[in-house]
Amino acid sequence: EQMEVFILNSIQWRVNPPTAVAFCQLLASLIPYHILPEHIRGAVMDLAKFQTELAVSDYDFVTVPPSHIGLSALMNSLESIHLDPIVLAELKQGMAQTLLIPNLAESGLTDIQIRLYEAVTRQPGSERLLSNLSPATACAQGHFAKSASQTVHHESPRSVSQTAH
Repeated sequence: EQMEVFILNSIQWRVNPPTAVAFCQLLASLIPYHILPEHIRGAVMDLAKFQTELAVSDYDFVTVPPSHIGLSALMNSLESIHLDPIVLAELKQGMAQTLLIPNLAESGLTDIQIRLYEAVTRQPGSERLLSNLSPATACAQGHFAKSASQTVHHESPRSVSQTAH
């Protein structure tokens, strides 16, 4: 403990909280290799990282905890490789418990998954990604029946506009 205090004092307590990507990496490391083999794991992580990067630039995600963004991005990515729905549900439940999220139904994780999906749909060339990525819960409800070109674009309330003087 003394060494920890010494290190923190010497870096003047300049530490950052874990990022959404860090949570993705942590959670993915908990998935057994027979469920997520090494040759697929990299692609899953790339897709999850892409979603977390989109979340950073979207004002709507400012108040969302990085752990929730990381878990939602990872679940979207895992759904894209078409794992068994029962395995996916068990993984989501187990990862949520790992992050101390007590009630999945009330956590808003499905909404975050959908918002991340929508962030992907707003990207140029997203059709290629969308052919594999879609939250299963939303697809079951027909939520993503519209094409990426019909997706509603939201403007940030922090947008800066030029005014004429």
